Amino acid sequence: MTRESSPSHPAPRKYSIFVRIWEHFSIYWKLPTIFLVTLFLSTCYYMSFAYHTSWDLLSDQIDKRMESSVEFVAMLIGDDYFNRAVTPDAISENEYFKNAKKLIHIADDIGFMNLYTLVKIDGKYHFTNNNGFTIPYFNEYSEHWPNLALTSQDGKTRFDEGSDSYGSSRSVIIRKTTTAGTDYLVGADVRLDSIASLNRHMFYQALVVGAISFFMVGFFSYVVSQLITRPLKGLNDYVLQIRRDGFATEHRIDPRLLPSSPDAGDETRVLAKNVDEMHTALVDSAHQLEETAAARERVESELRIAGKLQQSLLPGPLDHPERCDVAGRMQPAKHAGGDLYDYFWLDDRRLCFMIGDVSGKGMPAAMFMSTCLTLFRAVTKPDAGKENDITAMMHWVDRRLADHNEAFMFVTAIMGILDCESGEIVLCNGGHNPPVLLVQNKSRYLQLDGGVPVGVDAGKPFLPTRFQLHQGETILFYTDGVTEAMGVDGSFYGEQRLLEILDAKPSGGNVSTTIVETVFNDVLRFSSGRDLADDVTVLAVGIR
Repeated sequence: MTRESSPSHPAPRKYSIFVRIWEHFSIYWKLPTIFLVTLFLSTCYYMSFAYHTSWDLLSDQIDKRMESSVEFVAMLIGDDYFNRAVTPDAISENEYFKNAKKLIHIADDIGFMNLYTLVKIDGKYHFTNNNGFTIPYFNEYSEHWPNLALTSQDGKTRFDEGSDSYGSSRSVIIRKTTTAGTDYLVGADVRLDSIASLNRHMFYQALVVGAISFFMVGFFSYVVSQLITRPLKGLNDYVLQIRRDGFATEHRIDPRLLPSSPDAGDETRVLAKNVDEMHTALVDSAHQLEETAAARERVESELRIAGKLQQSLLPGPLDHPERCDVAGRMQPAKHAGGDLYDYFWLDDRRLCFMIGDVSGKGMPAAMFMSTCLTLFRAVTKPDAGKENDITAMMHWVDRRLADHNEAFMFVTAIMGILDCESGEIVLCNGGHNPPVLLVQNKSRYLQLDGGVPVGVDAGKPFLPTRFQLHQGETILFYTDGVTEAMGVDGSFYGEQRLLEILDAKPSGGNVSTTIVETVFNDVLRFSSGRDLADDVTVLAVGIR
């Protein structure tokens, strides 16, 4: 089983309190809130902008009206009047009041508080016209008004705001000169409380217009936000319902969320349609996965049983273990594998053993392995007619495996016979890995004759290799699952590491068992964290 590393999750980010509060609310409330807040701020800004712009325009208009009115007063009364109005007795009371009435009509039509004319005699200012009857002709104006003196000196038109005994007002004062060279001053006043009243009126007007606009646009924005968020909320509730009840739930999406036509452009409705279709596909996939899981469980169960049956085919403890030292172990890469080994007595003194590696993996290899094991055991029976000729035995198994081998499978194998009394051993190699000879904790590979895999019926003879095995010496047989085991870094176990681990094996105890366990544990430790690339099988044979 492959050890998959758990997915790495990024460290949790630290968010501000505003972000955490913002995430607490759903879009059902966020969108209207954004609309309303944005609308409120924009309404306040444009209302303020409109108010100040309108007020600036109105103030400029008031100043222009005052300036035009004083020009009109100077033209209406005429130069002759101003040429005469330089002494207290120059103008009669009737003429003064007649002009006052004219100024009253002008002031009422335009809306000013006061229109008047002044003349400067001996450094003092005297009224020569006024739209009020309470101020008599040539009455002295004794208030301190700096702009009045400046305009009298340089003739520049000036606007001013201030208070005097006549009240608080905004004023304009201009200097005029008759054709005869007489200088006089014409002024106009507007009460500041009238201006303030007009200002309040404009502010309330802007406030009312802004409030009406806010509520109208706000209502429209709320309706639009609801049209957007309600389908999303319905879609979210549908997904949560699926999450609670599982994909097999009979709960379906609200048909009102689905588009009315295939070419609809509403992304929310298209998303709802896609989610609904995805749910349907997931329900179908869930049913298929349930069926697949059930079928896979049946197969897994059968494979486990097959693996147990395969293990049961392997040899158990050897009878009369005092004659020789033999041990083996096999670990399939899957539930069942294609490696095999066997050992048994041919007679009282001779031990027959073999190890093999079937091409391929899994159940086909396991079935072929059981066939090979059965044939190897059958060929050693006395009635097989081979008289324990190891080359004839290998040839007989080769022919039987080649018959009806439509899958073109084969097995690399080594078969051997050990005479436990004389130490003579004969090996026959069928294309298998070279064994390792261990002599006094020093290991080396044995080069065997032959090399044609069993089961291909190539027509080449299987050549025997004979040599003497002494007491305390052991031969290690293995499959390529040992040397081709892959480590976590992608490297192979290799033949050199096998020699090194054998040279460093612990001494004492049952030598063959110690060798087998040492090699097996080192291979498993080397490939820790990865699946076995191939079946691993080890067999050790020695003389006590």
